[in-house]
Amino acid sequence: VLKNNFEDLTFLEDAVKRYKEEKVKDAARIKKEQEAKAKKEQEQKEKREKKLAEKQKAKQEQEAKKQEEKKGEEPKAEEEKVEKTEEKRELKPESKPEEKKVEEKKEKAVTKEKPKAAAEAEDEEEGELLSELIKRLEFVSTSEFPRVTYTEACEILAKAKENGVKFHYPCDWGCDLKSEHERYLTEQHFKKPIILIDFPKDLKAFYMKVNEDGKTVAAMDVLFPQIGEVAGGSQREDNLKVLEQKMKEKGIQKEGYKFYTDLRQYGSVPHSGWGVGFERFVTFVTGMGNIKDASAFPRWKLNI
Repeated sequence: VLKNNFEDLTFLEDAVKRYKEEKVKDAARIKKEQEAKAKKEQEQKEKREKKLAEKQKAKQEQEAKKQEEKKGEEPKAEEEKVEKTEEKRELKPESKPEEKKVEEKKEKAVTKEKPKAAAEAEDEEEGELLSELIKRLEFVSTSEFPRVTYTEACEILAKAKENGVKFHYPCDWGCDLKSEHERYLTEQHFKKPIILIDFPKDLKAFYMKVNEDGKTVAAMDVLFPQIGEVAGGSQREDNLKVLEQKMKEKGIQKEGYKFYTDLRQYGSVPHSGWGVGFERFVTFVTGMGNIKDASAFPRWKLNI
């Protein structure tokens, strides 16, 4: 199948070779970092042990000094202690057995109330979280989603930057908007979910339909507060000639996408496609603080 679709497979071999080289480099770097970390921890441990030994020595010296001072005061202290115990015996009334039982019952009730109070506090906290999540979902389900063009969003972000709002990443026209930009639009400016449309064609895939202006494509992203992009979609290019021209502009080999271009070979119809970021959606619905907690199969470096 590969030979039929690809005349030259050297680019796959190069990709595998680069991946292996990067993997070896990453492994060496991680090993070096671990060794440096272990060395640093050992030095810190030795410093802590040294300080602890000095403190113990100083403490022992103070205790020895105190014991010497107490030797002369012990007989006098014992006499005073005996006198105090005799006075207490004279003053303290004999407790009745009924009073003792009442006190024991009170102590038992207090010990039972402690775990009960902790459980009630936990239930109350869970109830507050649940009510907050329900409010969030009701707010989204009852809100209108304003349609905002990419160009309008860039203008809003530029004005915010002029007014003192600091962004870590650039937000000029043609830049890929990051999570901080999406959250500013949904949480600070519009204060509701929005649908971002008409992105620059250079930011999107080759199969998206180009608008009449020739600069943007008919694509959209649904943005939620606290999460950012939740869903994305676009109208697909149904004209074979235009599709092949865009593939050429982006340096994509037609041979590898013959199965896709064949769908337009004998005509097509206007159509679109979209998808939901399931893990992002789960994070929004459950109120989790980190999207990694919503991932069924988490990915990290060197483990894909």
